Amino acid sequence: MIETVKANGYLSYDKVIYLDRYLDRNQDIVAQKRKQIDIINQEIEKLKEPTSQGILCLLLEEYSLIKSLEQQRDTIFDDMTKEEYHLFAVFIHEGDANFGHYWNYLYDSQYKRWIHYNDSFVTEVTEVQVLANTSGKTFGAYSLIYIEKSQFQKLATPMIRTSAIRDKYLKLYPSIEPLVHETLI
Repeated sequence: MIETVKANGYLSYDKVIYLDRYLDRNQDIVAQKRKQIDIINQEIEKLKEPTSQGILCLLLEEYSLIKSLEQQRDTIFDDMTKEEYHLFAVFIHEGDANFGHYWNYLYDSQYKRWIHYNDSFVTEVTEVQVLANTSGKTFGAYSLIYIEKSQFQKLATPMIRTSAIRDKYLKLYPSIEPLVHETLI
């Protein structure tokens, strides 16, 4: 029998990501940057090798150089920021691999707020809650939906804002009334 397991480790995710380095048209640039990273990693490993000199100031210089190289390595892709994507939805799973419960957070771009949807309970939450570290919890991000920046305003509209739809939802889900704004399309 195959045992099913769910990893509950925390997955850190950002509100904005850049996908330039994953596009085919940038593969030559990315290959060069990866070579630079390999060279930097080799330099760091050499500096971490034990020295026979044992002079404290030399060790401090080496430590400082290692930190500088690590900073250079960790920021090597920072100039690749043309393909910008914004977080729109976070789907959460609580439980284990065999059972559980799902809910989600959606970004309401019109009112610049996050909405938490959990069955018939709909509440406004802070961005801090959406991006929170879930280490040690039985729930975590299951799926993330990002939308290209140029398409975000057009596609990131989680609510249909017509009076007929609003009234229908208010009858079905009275708990969302505090979240409903009078601005309708």
